[in-house]
Amino acid sequence: MTSPLYCACPTSGLQALSGFHKVNQTMNDLSQISPEHRLIEEANTFGVSLTEPQAIQMLVYLKAVLAENQFINVTSIRDFDQALTHHLLDSLSVVQVWREISPETVPNRILDLGTGGGFPAIPLAIAWPESSVTAIDGTGKKIALVQRCLEATGITNVETIQARGADLPRQEPKRRKTFDLAVARAVGTAEKLVREVAGLVKSGGKIFLMKGPEPPDAEILAARKLMGALGLENYRLVHTQVPGLERRSVLTFTKK
Repeated sequence: MTSPLYCACPTSGLQALSGFHKVNQTMNDLSQISPEHRLIEEANTFGVSLTEPQAIQMLVYLKAVLAENQFINVTSIRDFDQALTHHLLDSLSVVQVWREISPETVPNRILDLGTGGGFPAIPLAIAWPESSVTAIDGTGKKIALVQRCLEATGITNVETIQARGADLPRQEPKRRKTFDLAVARAVGTAEKLVREVAGLVKSGGKIFLMKGPEPPDAEILAARKLMGALGLENYRLVHTQVPGLERRSVLTFTKK
């Protein structure tokens, strides 16, 4: 007589199998998350809240830049997912730093020095739609690219100017002492940058210099030595941590 088939699956084995399927499903869910929801969720991890329309507008702008980048090189990052992290999320960390330094306000006028492909200018303009953002760069092709991408995206609170930071006060005298926030993202030494933007920031305004994980002490000291002569005070070093990136150090100054 043939013995009946017998399944020797203990309860714990069934539970483990069930758990495996749940983990596998979670991984599948994460891999299928839309880019806008990924942007919203990852920005939220460092305290920046975005609406879905804001996230979509940032992504549309990013796609426009990457399309233009095939013809005019403004970023070495070609991969969309990497660009989302390195350009959009990294730019949004400025919002986190501002809230730590000045939690009760939003900057009305923002200057992005050496904007390149429009970062952090455009993510900040979308995150702070009531703010007016000025994006400057010394390279005309880059400024033209940013302008085309702005027009394609429908962003209206950004103006672009071809100028170097050192030349802007002479080229546009009306800009002197008008900005609530001047930000520079990896475009020069701290000493050079504070010299260029100190005269453009109004009393009480902030300067944010976005640096790598460990900026050299000598670079920081050189910038701090200029504070008295440039009318700056309240130096602070703020660290940000964006998912998928190394820690960033942001040197912050306030204009007297």
